[in-house]
Amino acid sequence: MNPAPDHNDWLDEVERRRLGSEAVSALRQQLANRPREAARLEAELALNQLLDAQPCPRAASNFTHRVLAEIVAQESRSPARSGRRLAWLRLPRFAIYATAVAALEGGWWQFQLHKRGQLAATVSEVSQVAAIPGVAWLQDFEAIQSFRTEPQPGDVALLAALNE
Repeated sequence: MNPAPDHNDWLDEVERRRLGSEAVSALRQQLANRPREAARLEAELALNQLLDAQPCPRAASNFTHRVLAEIVAQESRSPARSGRRLAWLRLPRFAIYATAVAALEGGWWQFQLHKRGQLAATVSEVSQVAAIPGVAWLQDFEAIQSFRTEPQPGDVALLAALNE
């Protein structure tokens, strides 16, 4: 992939990887009318050449051992500081376990109460639905409608007497 000078990513490409001579000459031609960017390109190319001329640094043969020894030394120097931050963990394990068990049992109890409430609501709805007459009653709907009963004069007097 050749970096295009029309975008700002050409500089990132030159900084990250070494470009071939064709890509460098194409960039130089495209940046010929932009002297500030051309100067930046030349500076990056010069830096890349200097870095390529340097020998690769070698890690010490005992590098891993030294790093691990430093980690152990730092851990042994600062136990008090980390101990102060985690002082609440010095509680007996029994107290921690007892608190966790109590919290879990409380959650379980709340869950069971919720389930029982849902069951009671469902039973209430089912009992209300069971009180509704079934489809068999509706088969004779037209016959029942044809009976139309008119209120009798004695019924009105009886209702008035009962309300008193």
